[in-house]
Amino acid sequence: MKAEFWHERWSRQEIGFHRKQVHPLLDQFYDRLRPEHHTIFVPLCGKSIDMLWLADHGLQVVGSELSKLAVSTFFEENKLTQEVLSVEPLQGFRSERVLIWQGDYFALLARHLNGASCFYDRAALVALPADMRTQYVEKLNTLMPMSAEGLLITFDYDTTQMDGPPFAVPTTEVYALFANEWEITN
Repeated sequence: MKAEFWHERWSRQEIGFHRKQVHPLLDQFYDRLRPEHHTIFVPLCGKSIDMLWLADHGLQVVGSELSKLAVSTFFEENKLTQEVLSVEPLQGFRSERVLIWQGDYFALLARHLNGASCFYDRAALVALPADMRTQYVEKLNTLMPMSAEGLLITFDYDTTQMDGPPFAVPTTEVYALFANEWEITN
């Protein structure tokens, strides 16, 4: 999937994937993360208010997002003052508890994540076509420490009825993508 697709979606405000409330599964499963986690990574974060929820629960949040419009909208809508950081090829936008790296997810380095020891993926994996999901997980593996934990939300549907994004990611695919490096629990 090309970057231009997502830039167009944001410019036309075709962002049906954006939720106005915190995702209920985040609240339901948040306590599965160990309390010693202080920084959480949110890949392909968009303008998700889930990041504020995580920050309100005491975590430093580091997101990544391709669309500069999504990043600026997040800070504007939530009335957050931001500091701009430039670490080529990415630009960072930081408030007190949220830092979002704007640019290509695949350009991220572990140092951008400020020691994140867990991740929350509500809409990243399902935003990617099948041929990109392996690359996404391989990159995630390089970004996160071996002891990392994560909350991953996917869903499955009849692909003859709809084609993504969001894409169907059945449980069997989650296991195929993650089982070599991660312990998976449902």
